[in-house]
Amino acid sequence: MNKLSIRFIILCVLGAACCARAQDLHQQLQGNWRVDQEASWREVSTTEDFQAMPPEQQASQETMIKKMFADMRVTFTPDIAIFSVQTTSRQSPYTVVSAEGNTLSIDATINGRQEQVTICFDDPNRMSFLPKEDKEMRFILVRE
Repeated sequence: MNKLSIRFIILCVLGAACCARAQDLHQQLQGNWRVDQEASWREVSTTEDFQAMPPEQQASQETMIKKMFADMRVTFTPDIAIFSVQTTSRQSPYTVVSAEGNTLSIDATINGRQEQVTICFDDPNRMSFLPKEDKEMRFILVRE
């Protein structure tokens, strides 16, 4: 067996392991989650966009965002995320792009536009939902 064949076999094994990890994290993602209001508020309030707001706007945003987070739930199926706040729900199709360590990357349709989202699992029952562009949609979820 030559060096090229050995490299090819190693790449195939690594690729299979990566796909298996993505499937594991995708499986872990599925289910019912609720927003951790305080942890999510800390996430949003430290963004550059929020910090750039005048203090009075920050105060009104804090009230609105905390109220929204208090009632927010997310259900992940194999290909749809359902965001629910009070009596309103919105479905967002998504696809898994990659996985590395405890991090899953997905492409999702959020508020009518494509968004790259990083999902970091702190443990099997807690994760950070971090859209690349829409900083207002950053939150921490805990499994229900």
